[in-house]
This record gives sequence, C-alpha cells and structure tokens, in this order.
Amino acid sequence: MADKPDVGEITSFNKAKLKKIEKQEKNSLLTKETIEQEKRSEISKNLRLEDSPTPPHPTPPNTVISETPL
Repeated sequence: MADKPDVGEITSFNKAKLKKIEKQEKNSLLTKETIEQEKRSEISKNLRLEDSPTPPHPTPPNTVISETPL
C-alpha cells in the first residue's frame, strides 16, 4: 500500500558506517555577570535616548486621543 512508509532501507541500515564525532555541549545560560552587563548597557542606552535632542514623534493631525478604554 502507498499509505505505509517503506522500512526496507531502515532495516538494512548499517550504523557502523556512521562517522564518530565528539559532542560539544553549548551553555546557553547567561552568567550573572553577563546579565548585569546587559542591564547596564540597556540603562545606558535608555539614558542616551532620553537626553537626545530629537523630540518624540508628534501625534499626527486628525488623531483623536481618548482617555477612556475602548
């Protein structure tokens, strides 16, 4: 039947032909020092943005600003 997969190649597969490799574990967790450094960087970036002479984007004309929730 066409609905069932062909497992003929799987049963005759030779694992001995596979290359042997050495695993290298990756530590994706950040260290406490890295987290603190990123926090300082974000704070510094936010302070620079606040001090920038560029004003925030103005509200376009014909825009109604409602203080009541929709």
